[in-house]
Amino acid sequence: MNATARRPASPYARRLARERGLGLELIIGSGPGGRIVAADVDAFVASRVAGAAAFAPVGTTPSVFGVSVDLGPLNQLLAGLEAAGNALTLEDMLVRAGGLALAALPEGGDPVVVALETAERGAIPVENPQRGLVSALHARLAGQSAAGDAENGKPALLSVRCFHIAGIRAVAMPLRNGVPLRLIVSAAAGGSAECLLSFDAGRFAEETAAQLLGRIRDDLELPLRLLA
Repeated sequence: MNATARRPASPYARRLARERGLGLELIIGSGPGGRIVAADVDAFVASRVAGAAAFAPVGTTPSVFGVSVDLGPLNQLLAGLEAAGNALTLEDMLVRAGGLALAALPEGGDPVVVALETAERGAIPVENPQRGLVSALHARLAGQSAAGDAENGKPALLSVRCFHIAGIRAVAMPLRNGVPLRLIVSAAAGGSAECLLSFDAGRFAEETAAQLLGRIRDDLELPLRLLA
């Protein structure tokens, strides 16, 4: 039995910690006998966010929501498309899902700009990724990544970063300069993913950010929506 399993914690606190990708061994319990309760998980996340705030642009108030996503159906869809000669990537689908979610918000505006963060070329902005075929979106992203060329000067509302490193989960991530929403996806080989949405609470209400993350999760778990 590992240290995490031995830590006394309420069922709700365990679920919150799991959804946020936290090990219970990191959290100090305030309940009887050191039992970890939900408030302890929230306090730990808040302390991590406060640390990340030091790296956020002046004037922003970063907050964070997290959710677990089942990528099994999406991985099957991508495998089928690749077998049919239409190779798409998880990053394509994340940008698409972000665009659709933003377009559904009153704050989204037109155009919707989503930036895909890459290790090699920095952030690649894409205007209105919710429109047109996903194959066309894939070509746009591939072309811009190869050229290292920004598509336009319009500011992005959301930046997306995907990690494919086993066992690595984001806990708190700073916002990118000038971008009020940032989605970090830690994709595991087994078909699950942890998604973390950092947002500027001065621009987006908590309920709005939660709805945005929920829409992204739903579309990733029902991926045929992303092809419509």
